[in-house]
Amino acid sequence: MAENNSNYEDNLKSKKGPKYSDGANFNRVLVIGDIHGQYKKFISLYKKLNVTDDDLLIFLGDYIDRGPEGECGYVLEWIMKAVQKDNVIALRGNHEQMMIDFFDDSDLNWLFNGGQATATDIKTMMKDEPNIMAQIMEFANNLPLYHRMSINGKDYYFCHAGVDPKVSLNNQTSMSLLWIREEFFKHYDDETIIVVGHTPLVLLKPEGSLETWQKEYSEILKVKNVKPQWRRNGKILMMDTGSYFVNGCISCMDIKSGQLWQSD
Repeated sequence: MAENNSNYEDNLKSKKGPKYSDGANFNRVLVIGDIHGQYKKFISLYKKLNVTDDDLLIFLGDYIDRGPEGECGYVLEWIMKAVQKDNVIALRGNHEQMMIDFFDDSDLNWLFNGGQATATDIKTMMKDEPNIMAQIMEFANNLPLYHRMSINGKDYYFCHAGVDPKVSLNNQTSMSLLWIREEFFKHYDDETIIVVGHTPLVLLKPEGSLETWQKEYSEILKVKNVKPQWRRNGKILMMDTGSYFVNGCISCMDIKSGQLWQSD
């Protein structure tokens, strides 16, 4: 991991300004969990949302990898276009960071974690648009690592993985925001509500420990109808409902009303 990459830490910053700091400026604040290259599932969800310019759309990262070849590229193109709109915030996920590390530092970790399909799609995209690689890297490097705002009078902090409960929100590291799991799930107890993706809910036990080492993968694949979950007495909202699993889906919640939509 290129933890010393200047962009890695510079992008702890998120979009600023009054329009993004208060949910009262929007009819809905729509947060969407991990997509992971599942373009068909994502489009089935997005069509249900009827998004307007009066809604704020927040993506929690991991747009790429683990999806079918072809679909990873489609999702990447869709998000790259969407972030040009004023009412869309796309955060960085650990898979976007692994892609950056691969192209910047030849870190092969990306290819061993589902990145091969995305790499293949990028090669295909380059045949029609030779400059697309530079555009993809600019997009990825400009993805912020968090967004903080007030919604319904409460402080919300959106990031991909979670936060280090021993460190103030103003001093979080990129490593925590992109990769943390159990320590966050088990020990976070601040007043700010943290909204995350990163960890598919089918992999978690109620107390927050990962089940992947205690449970057969075939059993995980049988889990259906997974919904986003509030944990730690409503202080954590987990939005990753396992898009790349056979029975998984992509979820969206309006933070203001609590209404939930899921992909077909």
